[in-house]
Amino acid sequence: MRKELLSHNILHIKHVSKTKICVWLFFALHLFSIWAFQHYMIEAVWAKYNVTPATVICLFILLFLLPFSLSGKLKIKPQWYSMIFYPSIFIAALLSQEHLTLLCVTASIVVSGIFVLLVYKLPLPSNRYAITNVTIYLIILVYYSVFADTRELTHYKYSIVHYMNIGQYDKALEIGDKSLHIDNEVFNLRTKAMLMTNTIGDAIFKYPIPENPNMIQATDDMNTHQKQDVVLCNLLLQKKLNLFVKKLQNWRDLQSAELPQYYKEALVIYLSKTIDTDIIYNDPATQTDYSDFIAEMKKHSDRQIRSNVCRDLYSDTYFWYYFFFPSVRQ
Repeated sequence: MRKELLSHNILHIKHVSKTKICVWLFFALHLFSIWAFQHYMIEAVWAKYNVTPATVICLFILLFLLPFSLSGKLKIKPQWYSMIFYPSIFIAALLSQEHLTLLCVTASIVVSGIFVLLVYKLPLPSNRYAITNVTIYLIILVYYSVFADTRELTHYKYSIVHYMNIGQYDKALEIGDKSLHIDNEVFNLRTKAMLMTNTIGDAIFKYPIPENPNMIQATDDMNTHQKQDVVLCNLLLQKKLNLFVKKLQNWRDLQSAELPQYYKEALVIYLSKTIDTDIIYNDPATQTDYSDFIAEMKKHSDRQIRSNVCRDLYSDTYFWYYFFFPSVRQ
């Protein structure tokens, strides 16, 4: 009888130990992923309190160590063990708010109180440690996803700002470059990075354009060439090709091999629609691309189908933008 009891206790201890190791690994991965995804935003939002990258790292180390302290001081039953991680995730969620408000803090506290009461009141099975602890931690994950600012565009914005602040504009342009999600804040930051690398005429339409995009703003630290690019790209966004071509003639050599790609495409569209002009311009590659684009458009009578097909093939061209993107406010 004693041997059976001893054997049962050993199995019980092993089961509890394995469960604790698993949830600790899960917590460590979760906390690391929060830091990896949110640390640029946390640094920027809390910079007014002299928070630095080193401060954020130290803070997350403390959040990792906090459950060790709680597990030693609180007598928590094995089936509730995952609750020791909740305070760390609670704090991480508040830190991960772009605009932390009293309402958000109050709601977090209320939800936390309800969650704790439910966990301790629910009749959780005392012999299913793995199931109950995983269930509790999944609820913690849901809490974090609701109260933390995990929006993709927010992450892009602060990552771009970080790389721009240290002068890595090319790296900034790589952030979210495969995503179709866009808003005016990210668009404005990207166009600034393009201007600083003198690539805006070759890059602006490679990225998604938000509906009713803000006009690009020139700043005092820009040179004349960059300020001209601002004017030219704003005219492209507004589809004002007549004025665009006039300014392009004054500011750029139309025969130059360095003429940006989107300026070439706009010029080809303009010449295809203008009979009375003295402009002489010939770029066989761009002209061929435009002819192929027009031929593809003519294959489809339905405008929506035509737009979708051409988007798949030409979404990174000014051709698609000019013919299919909704007109922007001016």
